[in-house]
Order: sequence, then C-alpha cells, then structure tokens
Amino acid sequence: MTFKLQNDIPGTPLSALRQDDRIPVLLIQRSLEASSSSDSHALYGWTLIVPAGWSMAFFNSLVFTNTRIGGQRERQTQTYEAGTMYYPRDYPFTRAYDTYALDRERVDKDTWERKPPAKRVNFEALGTRSPWRADWEVVLGLSIQNGEHVGPDPPAFVTTQRGAVSEVNVVKPEIKPWLLRGPEVPKILSSIFSVFNHAATVLSEINRLRLKRGQAPLSNDIKSADILKGALVNVKSSMCSRGAPQDLAAIHSLSDDVCRKWEKALLLRESGGISLEDDTPQEAEVSS
Repeated sequence: MTFKLQNDIPGTPLSALRQDDRIPVLLIQRSLEASSSSDSHALYGWTLIVPAGWSMAFFNSLVFTNTRIGGQRERQTQTYEAGTMYYPRDYPFTRAYDTYALDRERVDKDTWERKPPAKRVNFEALGTRSPWRADWEVVLGLSIQNGEHVGPDPPAFVTTQRGAVSEVNVVKPEIKPWLLRGPEVPKILSSIFSVFNHAATVLSEINRLRLKRGQAPLSNDIKSADILKGALVNVKSSMCSRGAPQDLAAIHSLSDDVCRKWEKALLLRESGGISLEDDTPQEAEVSS
C-alpha cells in the first residue's frame, strides 16, 4: 500500500477534511478569586479535558506551540503562591477532601514508618496529636471531652491541651463543621465583629446569602450558636520574621499580654532598636 504525501515540507499545517477523525474535548474557563490580602490576585486560565489515551498527544502539541501548561501539582503550587484556595485541599468536610486527606495520611505515615526510630520525628515526645492529617473537630473543640478524644478514631499520641478540664468542650452532635468562603467573606467578617451578638449575625448573613440565591432560609430549629461553633474560614498567614512552616504545622493562640509583647518586639525590630531574637517572649498560652 502506498500513500501520496500532500505536503512536501514537514510541519506544514494540515487542512482538516470531513472524513478525518474527530477527538471530543471539553474546554472549561476557570478563575480563582483573589483573597482579601493586598499581595494576592485573581488567576484565570482554561481546563482542557481530553479522552483517555490522548493526554501525551495533546501535551506534546501544546509544548511545541509554547503554551504554558501544568498539571494538578503545578496548580496547587500556583494557588498557594497566589494566596487562593485549591480544591480539594482547602475545602474540608467535603467528600473530595476526605479522600485527599486519607490518601495523604497513608503516604506520609508509610514514609514515616519506613524510617528507623533514630531518623524520624518522635511525635509522641513532641505531643503532636494528629501528625498526618488536620483534626478539624478537635480544633473547633467538638471532639474533646475531659481531656480525651471521643471521636470514632482516638489519637495515638498525647494531647497538647493545657487548659482546665472544666473548660474543655463536650461533644454536641447537632454541631456540624462547615466552611465559610466566597468573595463576600471579608464583608461578612467585618459585620460580624462590629456587633455584640456574633452568632446571630452569622445566621442572618447566611440567610441573606441563601435568599439572594433563591434558597429558603435555614430552619428555626437550628441554633445560631451551633452555627458559629462549627464555622471555619480560610486565612493567609505571613511570617513576621524568618521561618517556613510546612504543611500540617501547629498554630497556637497567644494571650493578649504575649501578643502585645510580640507587637512591641516587632516594632522595635523594624525601627532598628533590637533584634527580634533578643526580645522574644518566653511564655505563651497554648490553646486548641
């Protein structure tokens, strides 16, 4: 069998004919909203979905045309550097996030167990409660009772809770953790903290957004305090000095006195008076 070459010069654009095979593709325009911080900005791009087995053919064609492309790992890095959220990593309490967290926990735990005891981090000695996945119920105070974890999967390490037993929250089944996100989050937070009753303001803002989208308001049986108790919001943390915290790093809350000492030390450091290491507060209250 012989073929007649229509183009003598390699690389010449081909003219598509009706009898040529067609490859179904799906092209979706995507955008990432900017966060409230001044150094972040929105990201725009396209998501190309091709049939199974055609990824390398499209990948090579895009590379040779100098198109900027990236996979899931590159998208995670892009959203992290832009200060925006990435799905499902930054969307807890969703099915996709649970699958992502379980897979990462399995990989990190296997890597940790393959190392000899002298070459791996001793999480038990450090008091790390959940070293391989974020324990959001404990962070919100929904899975601690009398200093013990009462969830379905008790932790294998000692707790870092230093408060009195009477101050520990008891599990309330009616409280469901949820994530507050969207472009109106800064406005909602500003209105919440400008009034005395934070819980009632959260409930009113949620009902306002639901009515705006044509949805019915929440039932009267739902308590506003329970909604506020299980609320999470995405924030961006910036280091005041040196340091690069890794994923799943613990963030501790400080008392007002310690915070004022840190603010004073940072102001003196910026003015050139002292170094931050010379006036570092030595004591801090750790809170879950």
